[in-house]
Amino acid sequence: WRSGGRMATIMRGPDGESHEGDGVLLEVTQGQRIVFTDAFRKGWIPQTAFMVGCLEIAPEGEGTRYTATTWHWTKEACEQHRTMGFETGWATMADQLAELAEAR
Repeated sequence: WRSGGRMATIMRGPDGESHEGDGVLLEVTQGQRIVFTDAFRKGWIPQTAFMVGCLEIAPEGEGTRYTATTWHWTKEACEQHRTMGFETGWATMADQLAELAEAR
């Protein structure tokens, strides 16, 4: 995990569907923040841009606040992402992350 490194993802849906993504890490602040984009693939090779994402964690009271933010290059990309179910998917990811953290 380092700025400039590869961000490769595979998202799996409840019916077995699979969506692969390839991008780069723009910023990595260990234990706090990861910023990534799909505007480039490994080796900083440009590709059709869809979004920039940011995942952040911070202490809050006796727990931890998790914040996920996306910025889309176009309104159409945002709508396409919404249609793909990203809001539900990212919420599920947050629930799974909480479950892992609470189990430790």
